[in-house]
Amino acid sequence: KVYKTYSGTNPEAASQAIDYHQRQLHYCGIHNYSDWENTDWFKETKNESIPLSCCRETASSCNSIVKKLQEIMMHVIWAALAFAAIQLLGMLCACLVLCRRSRDPAYELLITGGT
Repeated sequence: KVYKTYSGTNPEAASQAIDYHQRQLHYCGIHNYSDWENTDWFKETKNESIPLSCCRETASSCNSIVKKLQEIMMHVIWAALAFAAIQLLGMLCACLVLCRRSRDPAYELLITGGT
């Protein structure tokens, strides 16, 4: 019954007790990790992973969603940095053109007097 009501993030006593025991006693589920497949938490998360308290530090596929989100965020960050660099380069080029225009007398306005 306790496993059926596990929520993962809520500070409920039952969820905290499960997490604590899995971390301290180094076990997962009642018999093994497949016990989690029959819980409401596993079905609701739809990420086919077990609770973090069940994971070993060396497990590579324990919580796949967190790693996938980190990879996606790194791509987003690199894309944003590249876009910022392009914008900065564009502003620098515009400043160079304006500075050169103000110093070079060859550039003059086509319309000098009113309309």
